[in-house]
Order: sequence, then structure tokens, then C-alpha cells
Amino acid sequence: WVRIKRGKYQGDLAQVIDVGENSEEVGIRFIPRIDLNPKDDASLDGKKRKKAGVTSSTFNMRPPQRFFNYEEVVKVYGRKAVTARPHAYVFQNDTYKDGFIEKDVKLNTLQLDNVNPTLDEITQFTRGQDGADKESNIDLSIIAEASRKAAIAVLQPGDHIEVFEGEQSGVHGT
Repeated sequence: WVRIKRGKYQGDLAQVIDVGENSEEVGIRFIPRIDLNPKDDASLDGKKRKKAGVTSSTFNMRPPQRFFNYEEVVKVYGRKAVTARPHAYVFQNDTYKDGFIEKDVKLNTLQLDNVNPTLDEITQFTRGQDGADKESNIDLSIIAEASRKAAIAVLQPGDHIEVFEGEQSGVHGT
């Protein structure tokens, strides 16, 4: 699991699906943010220019995450905007497969450490576009158990710990 560092997808969870030969690029898949109200953006152009340089306004105005839906996109952008390929669609130079965007990106555009996906985020990847549970290489029961154990294993101030003879931890007392 990784997170995207910049742009419209900043902070979004992505799943690594392959690693390039030079290891500087990886193939990822993530849930798209397609603007299904582009006419609204055109009317806001003047306002956006006045606020030039304010990145938080563009971040707040980004479209919500939703799986790619051919019918919805064609209704808004027209049939010529979407190219159908075997098992995939191409729209605005991005490839969509099973509702996700799949794309190759440079490693430095991704957050690799402390990604900490939520169970809800991971569930979206296993359910996919139709909302039905799919056979997947992600075992949610293992993730849930690890999460439960991690919650138990966290020490709190005032917890009593025991150090056994022979250990070199340097921890003593409470």
C-alpha cells in the first residue's frame, strides 16, 4: 500500500500492482476522482484565478472518490471522450480497469512509509466497483486480527511491565 503525494489524488490510498524493471517506477491502482460536473468548473474559472496560489481551495474542490462508470462518464463527456479496450477504458489519457485507474508512476511521487490504510479503505479495494465482495489476494480477517493485536500491544503510561533476567533492554520498573 502507498499514498499519492501530490495533485488531485494527494493522500489517496493506492495498491502497488507491479514494479518496473528499473525500480524507479511502479504500477499502481487507485479509486479515481472524475469530475462529473465539468460545467460547474467552467463557471468557477474567474474565482479560481483570483485565488491563484491557494492550493487548499483546489484540494477542497476535488471530486469525490468513485469508481469509473462508463455510462456516467459518457453521459457527461460524450462517447468520443472514452475509448473502449478489451477489459479496460481509456479516458483523459488514463486507463480504467474494474473501476480503478491503473497507471505507472515514479516512486518519488508516492509515500511509502507510514501509509497506515484503514480497514474501510482496504475494503474498497476488495469490493470493487459493483460493491460485491470479490475473490481477492487481500485477506481482511488477517488484517482485522493484526489490527486488534496491535491495539492490545500498545503500552500506556502507568502500565506495569516485567523485565526478565538476562535481557538487555534497559527498561526497569513501571
